[in-house]
Amino acid sequence: PGELKQLERVYGAEFARELQKLRPFGERFWRLTLDALNIPRSFLAAFDLSFPFRQGVFAFARHPKEFFGNLPAMLRAAKNPEFAEQMVAAIKNDRTLIQTAEGFRPLNELMEDARLFLPDISGTEAFEARAEEFLSQLAHRIPGVGFSERGFIAYGDKLRSDIFRNTLQSWARQAKPATADEIADLGILLNVLTGRGNLPPELAKSLSFGFFAPRFAASRPQLFLAATVNNLPGVRKVTGTVLGAPGQTTRVARLAAQELVTSVGSGLAILALVKMSGVGDVELNPLSSDSGKIRIGKTRIDFWGGARPWATVIARMITGKRKTATGFIVPQDLLDTVGRFGRSKLAPPAALLVD
Repeated sequence: PGELKQLERVYGAEFARELQKLRPFGERFWRLTLDALNIPRSFLAAFDLSFPFRQGVFAFARHPKEFFGNLPAMLRAAKNPEFAEQMVAAIKNDRTLIQTAEGFRPLNELMEDARLFLPDISGTEAFEARAEEFLSQLAHRIPGVGFSERGFIAYGDKLRSDIFRNTLQSWARQAKPATADEIADLGILLNVLTGRGNLPPELAKSLSFGFFAPRFAASRPQLFLAATVNNLPGVRKVTGTVLGAPGQTTRVARLAAQELVTSVGSGLAILALVKMSGVGDVELNPLSSDSGKIRIGKTRIDFWGGARPWATVIARMITGKRKTATGFIVPQDLLDTVGRFGRSKLAPPAALLVD
């Protein structure tokens, strides 16, 4: 896959796609099988442009310029396949010089060294290198899927690369340019911040057969660990090695804390404003499935980007209770709590088998 990507950079995506057709039959059959199995996942992830307020929502508070400034480009990329490919190519080939502790280096080399997740739209990369929400290339034949995927990937790539560049430039202006360890750590943090959890490739690939978006599910607790536990001395190595949490350097751990505190604080402020204004109601009990949601009539608004269910399941595991839709607090055993949570994370084929 690495050689194929190098050829694609020189000769273009169409050339790379033609080369893929020359692969051995067994390899092509296996890729086709994986693509077919993942059509339901891509279908469910399509027909919207949800990346900003789901995967990218934790970048909203501290990075409004990057968050809102890239929305027009997302819309254009979603509508225009050629523009989307050019946009992603421009990001990956950006050779803006960035000052680091080792001297000035091109941005694209730093992003590659940091393993900043910048998936392609061409679909020629390895299965595990694709955006997990859009693993199936066959699903592109369904109207609306390609539209959503282009917007998803183009916006995510631009958001990550902009924050990465601006953070390194900010550190350099403070006369404290980033070290190689800090650059690598920053890349992992920004992946996690934008919904790409830090999992070993083979583990993520295996989990994707059963779960809808295992990296996204892992990203929220990993961000929490980076922002809290990793700011305590002597703990980082364990959380990084065992749990994949970023924040293995002091500066990145502090940055993670700033990201989380700002995001959670902004979210709580929004809930308070809604509650006080009378526009809607807010459920504050963490034992409820509606905890942290804005309720306006029968409509529920959840802007916590996948983090809220983790808070609910942890509260239920600790107390052994849950709050029903009718407002009663009832017992719930640990297996039932974990089972319900796990069932909500399954991919469509796995969920069908469980049911």
